[in-house]
Amino acid sequence: MLGFAIKRPPRPSEARRRPRCRPEVCALEGRSLLSTVPDTTPPAVVGLAANPPVLWPPNGRSVAVVITGVTVDNPGGTGVNPATISAMVFSSYPTMHPITGRFRPTAVGPLPGGVYTFRFVVPLSARRFGFERLGRLYTVVVDAANFANNIGQGTVGVLVPHDLGNHSSPPALQGGGRGGHGHGHGPRLKTGGGGGPAIATGVGDHGLATGRQGEGHSGKGHGAGAAIVTSGPGPIRPGFAPRGDDREGPKDHGPHGHGPGGR
Repeated sequence: MLGFAIKRPPRPSEARRRPRCRPEVCALEGRSLLSTVPDTTPPAVVGLAANPPVLWPPNGRSVAVVITGVTVDNPGGTGVNPATISAMVFSSYPTMHPITGRFRPTAVGPLPGGVYTFRFVVPLSARRFGFERLGRLYTVVVDAANFANNIGQGTVGVLVPHDLGNHSSPPALQGGGRGGHGHGHGPRLKTGGGGGPAIATGVGDHGLATGRQGEGHSGKGHGAGAAIVTSGPGPIRPGFAPRGDDREGPKDHGPHGHGPGGR
């Protein structure tokens, strides 16, 4: 005998009393879907300068040359590792007093933006062959690496010339008396035959003259240049020339010499 059971729908009051299922909320695992691009660009080593850039006279003495510059990594890179900053020296005369090993900086200074300044002191010999017309060239190579071990390099040269010739920045003086004229974009030193050394430097249309041990006449500054002269232990007295006018500044007299200069 077959029977049928009819299930009536629940009353509204019973439906409200039944528990409802709540959705289950689970914390997702913290996984990143972004891919990392490897750092393959080395840092830049720029702004290298040597002081002095020219070793004169070629008397065989050791000169402490100061090398300065900056290094910075590329934007988005791993950053410069300051512990990797070092320098090596190569000479156009590899067999004459060869310089081996690496030099460590005497100072490293961090700047904003991941920039580092550095300073080396490298002893170089002021020596060259007399028959070599081009003189002797030292090449200082500075290395710096970032934290991805990419190595960047920069170079700067130091010259022991055959003679002063047209070299624009001879750093040494022999004798003195009359200051030379500075031209172009770099300092220039010239010597005379008076009683003391004289220095003249120039950048563009600016001039500077310094006389020692004698009567010093202030140099003429063309344009906006200024001229300064000293005589023996006397005070430094500036003379200024306005733009477009050649005017001689005040004088300071002593027993010897004559030191005009500057353009």
